[in-house]
Amino acid sequence: EDEESNLEEKLIENEMYEELHKAISTLSKDQQWLIYEIYFKGRPQVEIAKELGILKTSLNDRLTRTLKKLKKFFWAIFYKNQVTFKHLTILKV
Repeated sequence: EDEESNLEEKLIENEMYEELHKAISTLSKDQQWLIYEIYFKGRPQVEIAKELGILKTSLNDRLTRTLKKLKKFFWAIFYKNQVTFKHLTILKV
């Protein structure tokens, strides 16, 4: 049963990562870049703001708008697929 449970979790995890990729693809190129730099490369927001020549607060505003867009996308998916809290914990959301 443990092996079956692990397989189910792996399938759900793969599906969720696929949905994450779809969600990110709905963002503008600038928003995609921002998500990639912060969450995938782990770059500090201060460093990114400096590179863009903007204040960190402006970068935070951009990030907030971007994350809201992703959140809307995911809530629609979760509602449609009736994703449970267990599914979210698999992705460590």
